Order: sequence, then C-alpha cells, then structure tokens
Amino acid sequence: MICDLGVVDAFIASEQLALSDHTLSEALVRTGMIERPDQKALTLIEIAARLARREQTGKASEILFEALNTVALINDGYRQSQALINLAGKYSELGQPVGEREEMVVEGMRVKLE
Repeated sequence: MICDLGVVDAFIASEQLALSDHTLSEALVRTGMIERPDQKALTLIEIAARLARREQTGKASEILFEALNTVALINDGYRQSQALINLAGKYSELGQPVGEREEMVVEGMRVKLE
C-alpha cells in the first residue's frame, strides 16, 4: 500500500494528475480490505494527505474522519495512542477543523478506556 502512495507522489510530481487520482482511488479501495485497524488507519491518514495535495479537501476530510473511526477500533492502547498522535498531526498539517463529530468519536474512546 505504501508503494502505491509513493507512485501517487511520483504522478503528482510529474503532473500526471489523472493517473495520481486513479491510483489514489484504487489505493482507497484496497485499504478497505486491510484487517488490522492500526494499519488501516495509518494508510487512510496517508491517503488523506495525498487527497489534500490534490486539493480534494472535502474528500480528505472524510477520509481523516474514517481514519479516526478506525483508530477507535484499535484494542491496543499504545497503538491507539500512536495512531491518534499521527492523526492529530495530520489534521493540523492539513488545516482540517476538529468538529463535533470528531469530538464525539474521541469521547467514545475515552469512555471505553474508563
């Protein structure tokens, strides 16, 4: 999957935007098949970053939210924390607002930990 994202980066750099969009779309479909939530969340975060580079901010926002929901499924506290830190950094880096829906998911994780 990371290899696909490297290909997307190369397509963007060489301004082959249709190919980058197509490859991103395929990567997103394959990401849906990843079983481990920590790996799936991290891949979604990276896909969202590429979508934002392609100025598809609405789609990037939805993918980040999907990543957050996937992080909530991680049962290992350490891995969940690492994924949340990575996700928070990506929200900030991409200038994505943290809204009520994100706060509700995070609150659900907090309650689950109690």
